[in-house]
Amino acid sequence: MNSSFVDEYPNVSAAHIDTLNPKALASADFYWSFYYSQGSDDLQHELFIQIAKQYKQTLTLEQQAQVLEHTNAGSEIISRFRIPKKHTQDTSYPQNDTAENELRKFHTTLDENFGESHGIALVTDMTRGLRVIDGLIISDRWYQPKERHMDDDVHASNFRRYILLKQPAKLATYEAIFGSLRNIWEHPLRSQHPKAEKISSRLASLALEWEINHPNEVFFPQGRST
Repeated sequence: MNSSFVDEYPNVSAAHIDTLNPKALASADFYWSFYYSQGSDDLQHELFIQIAKQYKQTLTLEQQAQVLEHTNAGSEIISRFRIPKKHTQDTSYPQNDTAENELRKFHTTLDENFGESHGIALVTDMTRGLRVIDGLIISDRWYQPKERHMDDDVHASNFRRYILLKQPAKLATYEAIFGSLRNIWEHPLRSQHPKAEKISSRLASLALEWEINHPNEVFFPQGRST
């Protein structure tokens, strides 16, 4: 992603997530939500909820308050980067307006989910996690017939990369999120979830489409299937 902003927030261990400057942490995680959501507004919102869950587990109440104050200010974060022109699937809005809208959603999601009676507590981890997994698969399929210009592999699959192959994410928060999603994907009760059949069907389609774009490679490592 062509921005000096990325260079200011190098990879860190997931174990160090609670020692980072909360403002830098929130800025970096917000920025990379555009990369991991791949232009899907629904997936980006689900990632915001996952980020809030991680912050609630790892940040002190004082640090959570700093994050809320920082994301509410807005202008400092927005002024430091721009969304790649070809990022959003919905191109009806100017890029800077999209960033401002998403930052407001990010702040609202954090604010709601830091409270005990909102959001995450009302939905099981399995259901919420499968929503993110489904979103990853849908977004991956979006970029099989077209090219994604934020990656060396223009037809990359983030589901394959981070869930199946377990490659490290670019920031600690996302590494923790993907680690949680891997546990859900490998859980023996996943196949019994009401959404399991639909997700498996989408994944099978993604695997076929991905293999067309990657001759002589197989989507599932070591021949594993859905």
